[in-house]
Amino acid sequence: NNQSTMTLKYNFLSEEFLEFINSLFQDFFEIKIIKSDGSSVVLYRKTIDEIAAQFGATQEDPGQLISVSPGIVFDQGGVYMTGWDNLSFDVTQFRGETVVLVLSAGDVGDSIYDTAILLDEISVQ
Repeated sequence: NNQSTMTLKYNFLSEEFLEFINSLFQDFFEIKIIKSDGSSVVLYRKTIDEIAAQFGATQEDPGQLISVSPGIVFDQGGVYMTGWDNLSFDVTQFRGETVVLVLSAGDVGDSIYDTAILLDEISVQ
C-alpha cells in the first residue's frame, strides 16, 4: 500500500494521420482509473490533433511522426506512429482502494481508418 507512481510506455499508431488532422475524426488514447464507488478519473487523454501538434505534423507534413507503411499495414490508409513515449502518473490518491485501470484506443466518427496503441513496461511502484 505504499505505491505512489504508475509508469508505462506507449506507441500511438494511426491511419488518421495525416489526412484527418483538423477534422472531426479524432481517434484517441485514454488512460483512466475507475474507483470502487464507480466514479472515474482520467489520467491521460490525447487525440489525433493533440498528437499531431506535439509532433509538428500537418495534413501535408508528418513532422516527427514516423511513417511505418508498407511495413505495418492496417486495412485502409498509410500508418504513422509516434514512436515509444514514457508516461508517469502520481497514484497516491488511490492507495488502499481497489481500482480498475482502463487503457483504451477510441475511434471517433468512422470505423474505416484504424488506430492502435502499443503498450509496454506498465508498472506501479
